[in-house]
Amino acid sequence: MPRNSLSKKSSTQDSLVRCARLAMNADAKSRTETPLPSGVDWLAVFRLAQAHGVSALLHQTLSSESTETALAGLRQDFFLNAAANLALARELSRILAAFRDCGIRVLPFKGPILAESLYGSLALRASGDLDLLIRRRDLPQAQALLRARGFRQIEDPAGVPPHLFCEHQFVRSADQIAVELRWRITSFQFSGCLDLDYLAPRIRPVKFLNAEAPGLPPEELLLILCIHGSKHRWARLMWICDIALLLRSFQHLDWNRIADDAEFLGVSHSIGCGLLTAHEILGTRIPDEAFSYFCRSFPSRLAAREASRKLFDESLPGCLYQLWLMQRPRDIAGQCFRQIRGKLRSILHLLARHVASPLLQRCRAWRARRPASATGS
Repeated sequence: MPRNSLSKKSSTQDSLVRCARLAMNADAKSRTETPLPSGVDWLAVFRLAQAHGVSALLHQTLSSESTETALAGLRQDFFLNAAANLALARELSRILAAFRDCGIRVLPFKGPILAESLYGSLALRASGDLDLLIRRRDLPQAQALLRARGFRQIEDPAGVPPHLFCEHQFVRSADQIAVELRWRITSFQFSGCLDLDYLAPRIRPVKFLNAEAPGLPPEELLLILCIHGSKHRWARLMWICDIALLLRSFQHLDWNRIADDAEFLGVSHSIGCGLLTAHEILGTRIPDEAFSYFCRSFPSRLAAREASRKLFDESLPGCLYQLWLMQRPRDIAGQCFRQIRGKLRSILHLLARHVASPLLQRCRAWRARRPASATGS
C-alpha cells in the first residue's frame, strides 16, 4: 500500500477510497490486499461518492463484492447518471453536427465522450457538463450557435473572470444542460499554450454513440487530464480515477512524446503531480519511464503530497501549491508577482477599513462639533 495513510481519514472517506481502489485494480490480488471494511455507514459513503463523482464506481464495486448495503439510492443514482449522460451525449452529437455544418473545428474532451472511450460505458462516469475546445477566433460564432440552441451565458460561480481560465460557461434552462467553451487547456498562469491548434494534428476519430466524434490518443488525453486535475488540486476522486484507469488501460504509452509535450508547455510538474496522486490514493503503478521523467522532481512530490492530504478538504489550492506546479522561471515569477500584488491589495484594504475610515469619521465628527464662529471666520 502506498505511503498515504488511510487511517488518518474518517471511516466514510476510508471506505470510499478502498472501494475506488477495488474499482481501479480489478485483479484478485488487489481485492485480497484491500478488503472492504465492516460496520460502515454506507449511506454516508454513498453521499460522499456522489460529491466526488464516483457513485457509479461504488455501485459497481459493491455489486461485484456482493456487499449487503440495502442502499436503494445507490442503484437509483446509477441509472439516473446513465440517463443524464445519455442526454448529454445526444446533445453533444447535435452540437458537434451544428459546429461542423458552420465550419467550426471543435474537440470535445472529458464528459460523456471520456466516459465512453475510457470507462467503456456512459453509466460509469459522472458528467456535469460538455467541455468543448475551439479556436479563439471562432468564439463569437460558437457563442451564437449555442444561443440559437437555447443556451445562455452565465458567470462563473466562483466569480472567476472568463479570460483567466480561458472559458465561457453556458446553460440551457429547459433541461439544465451546461456547456463550457474553452479556447485553451492551460490556464493563464502558464506561458505554454495548449490549445486546439497545438492538438489539431493529433485529433483522430473515436467511436461515440454508434458513430464517430473527434478524439485524442491516450498520450494527449493524459496530458489534458493531469493539467485539469492539478489546476483544481485533484479535489474530486473521479479525476484521480481517470488517471488510474488510463494508466491501467494503456500500458504502452509513448512517454517520450508526453515528456516532450510537457517540457514544451511547461507542465511537467502537473503531470508528475497527477501520477503521484493516483499512486498515493489508489495504489496505481507508475511505469518506470514515467517515474523517471515526471516523479523525481521535488515540486511534483510536494504538490502530490498536498493533493493527497487535502483530497476531502474543500479549501481552495494555496499559493505554495500553485507555485509547485510551475516549471518555467517566468511562470514562477509571474505567480509570485500576482501573489504579492494580492497580499498588498488585502493589506491596503484592511488599512482603509480599520485605519483610514475611523480617522475620516473622527475628522468629520470634529468638524461637526466646531463652533459656528470658528467655521465662519
